[in-house]
Amino acid sequence: MGDPSKIRLIHGGVKETHVFHLHNHQWRLEPEDPKSTIIDSISISPQECYTLDILYGAGSLNGMIGDAIFHCHLYPHFHEGMWTLWRVFDRLQDGGATYPDGTPIAPLMPLKDRPLPPPRDDLHPGYPNFVEGTFGEEPLQPPLGVLTPGGQPTGSPPFWRKPTSWKTLCPGPCTRTPAPASRRKM
Repeated sequence: MGDPSKIRLIHGGVKETHVFHLHNHQWRLEPEDPKSTIIDSISISPQECYTLDILYGAGSLNGMIGDAIFHCHLYPHFHEGMWTLWRVFDRLQDGGATYPDGTPIAPLMPLKDRPLPPPRDDLHPGYPNFVEGTFGEEPLQPPLGVLTPGGQPTGSPPFWRKPTSWKTLCPGPCTRTPAPASRRKM
């Protein structure tokens, strides 16, 4: 098993170049050169290979958790299935957890040169079990993030999102929409 913070791209095709892009992660164009350009997409030609040495490992510098999509940027390729997800967990996966649908989460071995991830507990169930919702039902909408055809919010914000001046805000994405053009200060 190789280093999970490295991805090996191998293009065995004979016809087209592919442009691979990994969301939320970066690597150096020339891995051995600390001054090399930092990129998140790379073109791979037929019969070529490249190893992505992900900066800061899975989750990258921003500590991303969840599913990062890895795909070809050429739409016909993406559309035909040339994509995958890279799942990054925030808690130790020891084999005792399940996904929301009841499928067991396989145990994962932490990298020896990295600190051990914190364990799961009732207050910190880890990705994806901290995502609010019920498996098999429509996903929840963000507070006031979607408006009905009549312009009314489809939900109300939780108590912790209500500022003291709540009555003065307009409904919209997150907790408000941008001010109308007539009220904007230029």
